Amino acid sequence: MSESVGIHRIGIVYFSGTGGTEAAAHSFAEQAQAKGLAVELEELGRKAGATGRKTLSETPAGWDCLLLLFPVYATDAPAPVYEWIRSWSPVAGQRIAVFSVSGGGEVWPNTGCRAECCRQLEEKGLRVIYEAMLCMPCNWLMPTHDHVAMHLLAALPRKTELILGRILSGSIRRTAHRKGFLVRQLAKYEQSGSRGFARKLHVDEACNGCARCARDCPTGNIRMHNGRPEFADECLMCFKCVYNCPVRALQSNNIMVLKQGFSLSGLQRRMKDTPLLPVEECCKGVLWSGVKTYLTDRDRL
Repeated sequence: MSESVGIHRIGIVYFSGTGGTEAAAHSFAEQAQAKGLAVELEELGRKAGATGRKTLSETPAGWDCLLLLFPVYATDAPAPVYEWIRSWSPVAGQRIAVFSVSGGGEVWPNTGCRAECCRQLEEKGLRVIYEAMLCMPCNWLMPTHDHVAMHLLAALPRKTELILGRILSGSIRRTAHRKGFLVRQLAKYEQSGSRGFARKLHVDEACNGCARCARDCPTGNIRMHNGRPEFADECLMCFKCVYNCPVRALQSNNIMVLKQGFSLSGLQRRMKDTPLLPVEECCKGVLWSGVKTYLTDRDRL
């Protein structure tokens, strides 16, 4: 399905925890700029609008199409995305494309992760013209094999170029996935558990009071007191504070947290010049079936 388009200005709004969705947003921006389009990015969370410029929400008529990206949290979009949707008044009929980002691909229980977000956007009067799942290295519970992670990073510009080309050609892509009862219950359990996650973090003696965790927290859940971070109960469990601490001072016994940490730049440094194993060889098992399909099917979105 397609429609006549005239897209010259693209706005990109994204929420990112530990960098995967941010990388995807910047990949879209690079592809759009290469095609001669005007592009503006806005990061949701405490840093949004930090430049002093008007945000995309404050200039709704300034773009021809908006791209919204978010990582999948509790089989859904994270809270800052819904806060953003509620806070603005777009121009009726404007186009928006919605992209979820996960470590497992378009597989259960994440298949309905965009449904509620798209519904609320349409209630605001927007036309959701495209939606898809992008796949990036997993930052929780089960680490992505380094070779698979590098395949995912290498595939990102190809995927974003393909998607953007389809949007500019007028393609319409919607999915009919909805959440079942079991998935809704799992989401409620994860959401309630995540709110108090940060309170269970242990701040060890390595903490130097740099306050990076407080500055980076997308919900303002962390404040500094006597040079030490203190945590409230509005945690998203994005793990940004744990993984980005420069001295690894925040420790957790939660099985969701990768003990070796998570860093896309660190991954790229340690895998530099390393020949990659074939996808079929390093991406095995049913848990990685969605990732394997995403990587081996060049048109898979």
